[in-house]
Amino acid sequence: MSYTTEDGTAGAADSQPATGTVTLPAGATEATLSIALRDDLLDEDDEAFRLRLSAPVLVQLGTAEALGTIVDDDTARLSIEGVTVEEGDSGTPKPSSACVRRTPPTGS
Repeated sequence: MSYTTEDGTAGAADSQPATGTVTLPAGATEATLSIALRDDLLDEDDEAFRLRLSAPVLVQLGTAEALGTIVDDDTARLSIEGVTVEEGDSGTPKPSSACVRRTPPTGS
């Protein structure tokens, strides 16, 4: 049967359009398709694309369309380290400081 991908919220910057054929050998119950994704360092929402099957040979299509999700892995994280300050007895506020760290995105 034939397959093709279609843009959803994901576009050409996110995945390479794919078309082709997939064959299930006799007795097989599944096959795997590879979709080429384009990596980036942009912090963005998860994005979606569609995969459509068509032109089956000697079989009927059940579900002919699926939605694929590209999960964003480029979110930088902020964290704060704990602060410890002795209270004191004077009633005067004591200055304190904290370290905020930015962890780079996990994507490459």
